[in-house]
Amino acid sequence: MGKEIVSRTTFVKGVTACVVVAASLGVITIGDYSVNSSEEAATATTASSGTMSYTAGTYTASSAGISSDVTVTATFDESSLTDVSVDVSGETAGIGADIGDEMVEKFLAAQSADVDGVSSATVTSDALKAAMQDCITQAAGGGASDDAKDLENETESAAAEVETEASVTEAETEAAKDETENETDAEAAEAESEAETAAEAEADAAEAETKAETADTSSGTASYTAGTYTATSAGIDSDVTVYATFSESGLTALSVDVSGETAGLGADIGDEMIEQFLNAQSADVDGVSGATVTSDALKAALQDCFDQAAGNGTPEDGVSAVSEEDTADEAEAAETETETEAETAAEEETETEIANAETETETEAVAAETEAETDAAEMEAESEAAADAKAAAYKAGTYAASAAGIDSDVTVIATFSESRLTAVSVDVSGETAGIGADIGDEMAVQFLTAQSAEVDGVSGATVTSDALKTAMQDCIAQAAATESSDEGTSPVSENEAETEAETEAADADTAASSPLYTAGTYTANATGYSAEITVTMEFDEYSILAMDADVAGETSTYALIDSDVIGQVLDAQSAEVDGISGATVTADAILEAAEDCIAQALIAEEDAEGSSAIIGGADTPTEIYITDNESDEKDTEDAAEEEADADESEID
Repeated sequence: MGKEIVSRTTFVKGVTACVVVAASLGVITIGDYSVNSSEEAATATTASSGTMSYTAGTYTASSAGISSDVTVTATFDESSLTDVSVDVSGETAGIGADIGDEMVEKFLAAQSADVDGVSSATVTSDALKAAMQDCITQAAGGGASDDAKDLENETESAAAEVETEASVTEAETEAAKDETENETDAEAAEAESEAETAAEAEADAAEAETKAETADTSSGTASYTAGTYTATSAGIDSDVTVYATFSESGLTALSVDVSGETAGLGADIGDEMIEQFLNAQSADVDGVSGATVTSDALKAALQDCFDQAAGNGTPEDGVSAVSEEDTADEAEAAETETETEAETAAEEETETEIANAETETETEAVAAETEAETDAAEMEAESEAAADAKAAAYKAGTYAASAAGIDSDVTVIATFSESRLTAVSVDVSGETAGIGADIGDEMAVQFLTAQSAEVDGVSGATVTSDALKTAMQDCIAQAAATESSDEGTSPVSENEAETEAETEAADADTAASSPLYTAGTYTANATGYSAEITVTMEFDEYSILAMDADVAGETSTYALIDSDVIGQVLDAQSAEVDGISGATVTADAILEAAEDCIAQALIAEEDAEGSSAIIGGADTPTEIYITDNESDEKDTEDAAEEEADADESEID
C-alpha cells in the first residue's frame, strides 16, 4: 500500500470530530483552553439561569400534546416566575387533562421548565414543559446566558487552536499532493462552504420565525380597561349574575350570584366555577357536570364582562344589556335542555322502578315511594327556607366602621343589598406611605370576592389589613338582618300584620286627601363634624320632591355619605330614618336640617281641617302666622253693620 496523503480539510474534520467526542466524554485540554463536558455545560447553563433577569409581564405559549395543543400562561416580575396557569382541557380525560395543577406547582417550585413531569402522562407533560420554556425564553428576551456564551467562546477558541496546530503538520505534507487531489480538495471546500451558507440561511430563517411567533404571542396579549364589570344571564330557575374585576392585563377577582338556582345543584357551583374562570383567565371552561344550564349561564355572563372590559361592548353603568330576543332564545334553550334532562331522568327512574318491582313486594314499593315523596318535600321545604334566609341576609343600605391601624384609624364604607355585599370603599390615607396606605384597593377586592371579612390581607401590612378586616366585620354585623333587629321587637302574627297594613293604608288615604305642605323650597342649617351643613328641600302639597345637602366642609370620608342619607329621607318622606352608622355627627346634622325644612313646609293640623291659614315664604326660614277664620268672618260682619248704621245716620 502506498503512502496516503491527508488533505487539510480531511485533517481538520478529523481533529474537530475528536474534539467533539472527547468533549462529550469528559474534559479535553488544548493549550491554555479547557472545554467542559456536556454535563458540566448543562450545570453551567442552569446556574446561569438562576441569575436570569426577566422583562416583567405575562407571556403565553402553546405546544402539541397527545390530542390537542396545550397552553401555558406565565407571569414574571423582574427576577422570578410569579404565577402560572395551564390549559390541558383538550387532553385525554382522566390522564393528561388532570395534570394541570400538579405541573403548575412543579414549575413554580423549580422556577424552571426543567421538572420531572407526571408519570403516565408523559406526552402532555413534555408539551407543557416545552411551552413553559418558550414563556421563559420570551420573558428573558430570547438570549443565551453569559455563562453559556463564555462556554461557547472557549469551545470555539479551542477548536481554532487545534486547527492552527494542525495546519503546521498539514503544511509539511502539502507539497506531496498531486494536482488531482488539489482539485478534489477545492471541490470539497466549495461544497463545505455551500453547506455552511445553507446552514446559516436556515438558522436565520428559524430565528426570524421565532421572532415573528414571539411578536404574534406578545401582540395577542389581552388588554383591558381596569375596573369591575357586571353581567347577568338566564339560568335554569333564575337569572345568575357575575361580578368580574380586571387589571389592564387580566381577570383579578370574581364573585357570582347563583342563589336562585336549584338547591343542591346549580346553587352550589359558584366557588367551583370561580376557580375554573380564574385559572383559565377565560369564560371558555368545562363547567360543572350535572348543572349544565347554570354553568353555561355563568360562562355567558363572564364572557359579557370580558367583552365590556376589552371595550367590545357599550353597557350602561357596567351592566350588559340583553335583548328580548336573546333572552327568549336563552329561555327556549334552557327549557329544551330542562325537558331533555327531565325525560332522561324519567326514563332512568322508570327502569329503576321496573327492576325494583321484580324483587320487592307491592307494599314495600308503595312504602318506598311514600318515603321518597316525604323526603323530597322536606328537602324542598329546607331549600326554600335556606333561599329565603339567604335572600334576607342583610338590611339593604350603606354602613361605615373604623378600627385602629398602625398609624391612624382606618375606615370601611360598605354597601349591601338584601342578599350580598355590593360595594366597598376604604380610607387608609393615614397609614404608612408605601405600605399600609397602598393596600386599600386590594383589600376592597378581597372583601367583595369573599363576600366576607375573612380574607388573607396583604403581606407586609398586617396591622393595617387586620384593622380593615375588623372594620369590615363591624359593617357586616350592622347590616346582618335578624328577626328582632328593629329595637328588639318580636315578630307579629299574620292577622296583626294585615291589620297594621290596613291601618297604614287608611292613614295614607286620609293624608293624601288634604294638603300636608305649603309648596315651595326651604333651606335650613345645622352644625356637622367640621363645618356648617346646609340642606335645601323642595315640596309640593303632598310630598318631598327633592333634597340637597352641602357638606363641602366636612371630612372627605364622611362627606361621601350625604347621598345615602338623602336617599333614605326621600324614600321615607321623613327625617325619621336610621342615618349612616359610623358617621353619626354628619348624618345627624343633615337629618336635623331636613327636619327643620319639613317643619317650615308643614301646614298646621288645624289649617288642614279648614279652620286656619298659613302665610309664609319658601326662600328663607318661614315665619308662620295663624289667623282664626271665624273671628275674621265676625269682624267683617260687624264692620258691615257699623257701616250700614253710619249710612242711615247720614240719611236721617
